[in-house]
Amino acid sequence: MEMLFTIEEQNEHFKKAKQFYLEGNYDGVESLLRLLMESSVQHKQMDLYVEVMVWLERLYINTGRYYDVYSLVILINPLIEKYGTKTLYLRHRLNQVILDFMNRIGNPEEAYKQLFQEALETDDADLICTIGNNLMYYYVEYGYARKGIDFYHESKFYYDQFSDKLTKMTKYMYAVYCFELFYLDGQLTKCEELLKEIEQKGWVVESFAYMMPICEGLLVGKRGDIDRGNLLVASGIQANNKFAIKFELKLWLEILKDSKRMDLVVEYQHLIIEIYEELFSIEQSNKRNEQMEKLTKQFYEKQLYIDQLTRVHNRNYYEHLIQQQQQLKNYTVFVLDIDYFKKINDTYGHSMGDEVIQFIALQLRKWTPKHDIAMIRYGGDEFLALIPYAYDIVQEELKQLHEQLMTTTFIAKDGTELKLSVSIGVAHTGEAYRTLFDLFKDADAAIYRAKEKRGMIAL
Repeated sequence: MEMLFTIEEQNEHFKKAKQFYLEGNYDGVESLLRLLMESSVQHKQMDLYVEVMVWLERLYINTGRYYDVYSLVILINPLIEKYGTKTLYLRHRLNQVILDFMNRIGNPEEAYKQLFQEALETDDADLICTIGNNLMYYYVEYGYARKGIDFYHESKFYYDQFSDKLTKMTKYMYAVYCFELFYLDGQLTKCEELLKEIEQKGWVVESFAYMMPICEGLLVGKRGDIDRGNLLVASGIQANNKFAIKFELKLWLEILKDSKRMDLVVEYQHLIIEIYEELFSIEQSNKRNEQMEKLTKQFYEKQLYIDQLTRVHNRNYYEHLIQQQQQLKNYTVFVLDIDYFKKINDTYGHSMGDEVIQFIALQLRKWTPKHDIAMIRYGGDEFLALIPYAYDIVQEELKQLHEQLMTTTFIAKDGTELKLSVSIGVAHTGEAYRTLFDLFKDADAAIYRAKEKRGMIAL
């Protein structure tokens, strides 16, 4: 199997992904983090594998993809204590508390406070202040201005002390949440000071840049300039998923009502109604039920064995079967590897590489001539098929699969067309009993023979 990255490349890419994330530049971060997950598995670096997943978990939260976070939670939970550091464990717990808060589960306020105290025992300044930011956001969302301002005074020492260690993202969101708390408390001069500080120090991050004009619009509107305030708020709305700023929209609606601008009141009331209709629609209700179902033990166990990119089984499933050490008879295993995959990534980008992997997985799922054949994404561009039948029964179907993959044109989302090549290594038991591990070793050796000429099947 071709390595996606060398150890040095892997470390450099992870450093770059974290830097982009912390600067609020999310373009391409998800695909890079997913590739790093695969690379860390290839290099058997489980500590890095878990760390990358925690960062991806938070990326989904920050982009409002709460539904996608659950699959990562399922994968991380059994691994975090074994392979994660204390600070990484706290980051994972923070992500879970955020999910609880979004779903109105438990007592997020107490959970945030507990995490904040535990974080103070670490030397991770950005983690400490990130947890503090989330607690302030909780106070903002519930309109607990005095509680939030009390926490601001209690925690300001830490923000000031750690200022040179904090990322731009942390500083920006801290200032935004402070603005909203002081706005709720009627301290408009303090609000103005905070906006000036954000602008002068260049704290605005791309992924949350929409908050700046919305805050400016609220301040301007509160001071009586409704038309200018409306232009600012509208520009922020256009650049964002409206559900993420439902609280700010309600604040703006209050200003419009107080100013008796009924033309705009009607417009924003319709907008808010649309948001809440979407939130409480049957579809959303069903999604919430599905999310709650995902918290059951049965769902956790099931999803632990599913690859999130391709929806076939993942390497965890294979490792689970290996541990059973069953003796197999009349059994066939094949390993499939995409030829020149690294060249595809280098030429067209990693997003295209993900599309190719998904395409191959889809063809494999469609192919399975028997219902009890298990398809596994072993890692990167390598797939493994576990076939509980003798080789002579599935030999012709396997040849047909190979021919289909070699002749079907892959068409990417951007319209790019590629002819793909795959190599397959096969092992089977014959009449003798063998373990799955031994079969995999033989199939893995066969794939190297197949790849010597590329596009071949080898036994």
